Amino acid sequence: MLASPRVDERTQALLESVDPGDRLEGLRLVALQEDQDAASLAARLLASDPEVEVREHAARALGVTVGALGLDGLLRAARADRDAMVRRTALVVLGETGERAVASALRGLLDEADAHDLASALDALRTCGSAEDLPPIVELARSESPHVAALALHAWAALAPEPRPAPPEVDAVAARVLEKGPFWALASAALVKGDSVGSALAREASRHERESAVYRALDLPAKVANEALRALVGEAERSGQHEVGLAAARELARRGDPSGASMLARVLYDPESRGRLSAAAALAELGAPMGEPLLLKALEGPTSTERGLVARALALSGHESGVRALGALLSSDLPAERRFAANGFAALGRADGAAELVRTLDYPLRTERVEAAAALRLLWPEAPGFDAAAPSAERRGRMESYTAHFKK
Repeated sequence: MLASPRVDERTQALLESVDPGDRLEGLRLVALQEDQDAASLAARLLASDPEVEVREHAARALGVTVGALGLDGLLRAARADRDAMVRRTALVVLGETGERAVASALRGLLDEADAHDLASALDALRTCGSAEDLPPIVELARSESPHVAALALHAWAALAPEPRPAPPEVDAVAARVLEKGPFWALASAALVKGDSVGSALAREASRHERESAVYRALDLPAKVANEALRALVGEAERSGQHEVGLAAARELARRGDPSGASMLARVLYDPESRGRLSAAAALAELGAPMGEPLLLKALEGPTSTERGLVARALALSGHESGVRALGALLSSDLPAERRFAANGFAALGRADGAAELVRTLDYPLRTERVEAAAALRLLWPEAPGFDAAAPSAERRGRMESYTAHFKK
């Protein structure tokens, strides 16, 4: 059961307004502030609001406030909402929660989903699934829909402890994908067939196809993901698709891989590029100071979306101004800014944000839980194992040991 709301008067007035625009604004506030007290109101709007956009925002608000505790309402929306966008948004949110109980519910939903929603349901299961979810994924590799079959291949490549040898159904899809695409699934197909990921990605493709391949690569095991990202950077350098190269190079930099450094430098020194600041920040992740003048200038008046990026990059570069800016973010009223700052301090080897990271181990969405656990291991290499897919009650038990350690 969701807790009864103890919502501030302004948010409650917006959520209960007759004006759909007000209700949307209220849900945006709930999501931004991650206001768990408003979760029951968001669940009510998801279940019964007449406006499609309001129901869609309600699903997202429910996800960031209570996650798997909102399973029943999200499942109802995924199964039965009359609008496809709401159903698919609910499925995406379910996948992002990343708990085993949710994965189990999604496995059941694969048999019930509307044919047009099946791809979203499968992708959601891949997002929060594990090896035990592979049997229904293999079944979907037989789908007559090329898109669903490719998603099943990608899910197998992402979740299978040993992708080779793959079941015949998956192996057959991999062969077709290597021959005909889609481009975003080529890395998965190469992994399953034992082919070179770089060679598979060295073919003609549109910018949109390559951008999709960058973000799909992030789902795959680290070694394969890095190989795909390096190949995409190389192809971007040859084709001049700098936006694609920047996206791949940034992800490599986050992993400490300098393979995209020349692409980052090219974007940084292009006065017409809109990605100069993110290139400078990625270079700072690699310990390269080339973008510091741009970062210092941006620190004078950053936008809300730039503030954390600039602060972290300057802090990593050893600038006290960046450390102070991270400290200000750690005191922010917005939980997302506090989490970002806490991760930044951990990258510096500082425990300033340890308490925030420990709280994040119980965050409703899995990605943040995983990132928090990784950051805490930087500060405490001997930390006990943490299962990000465990139910909240189990996670809280593990959190006690982290809390005790950082109170010493």
